[in-house]
Amino acid sequence: GIRREVQGWFEAASLDRLMGPADDETGRIARDWLMKAGKRWRPFLTACAYVALRDDPQAGIGDEVRRAAVAVECFHKASLIHDDIEAADETRYGDAALHETHGQAVAINVGDYLIGEGYRLLAAIDAPAEAKVEMLRAAAGQIEGHDAAVDVVFEPRPGVRRKEPVRVPPAGERTTHLLVGELAPAAQIVAMHTYN
Repeated sequence: GIRREVQGWFEAASLDRLMGPADDETGRIARDWLMKAGKRWRPFLTACAYVALRDDPQAGIGDEVRRAAVAVECFHKASLIHDDIEAADETRYGDAALHETHGQAVAINVGDYLIGEGYRLLAAIDAPAEAKVEMLRAAAGQIEGHDAAVDVVFEPRPGVRRKEPVRVPPAGERTTHLLVGELAPAAQIVAMHTYN
């Protein structure tokens, strides 16, 4: 079903086809991190939202939706890397956290790289310019009511000084914000502009 198909999108050959090759060490580390274990709920729900909104639910899921789903997972994996550093978590997925194996500087760079990859993938989707702007704004949390997603992924914001540490929301809260802030708008926008 869809769940198994989505899991396949995160194998090396599929990521190379959707994203292009990882050309440098940061890219290779980021790609390895993206392929690591995980439930892939966000990409799965992106695909499900697309299937629910399209005219023919039996038709295959194309690369544009796959890219949107991978973009959502890039944002999520970046947030995990940064969250693990902020919370001083030593493990992720039962293994050493990225900052434990590669150091904090590399881990921060890899997280930032994945954020950039998410935006790059959304910008590369074959859709009208207005649709791309909507997707990019959704990912950045700038659509009304979705600002919470950006707070999770990108805090602290440049130019904002904090006297106390950034509050890292509990996992359930992060999931809710990321689903609302990134997942649904991308899937809906791709579906609307593909079938309307």
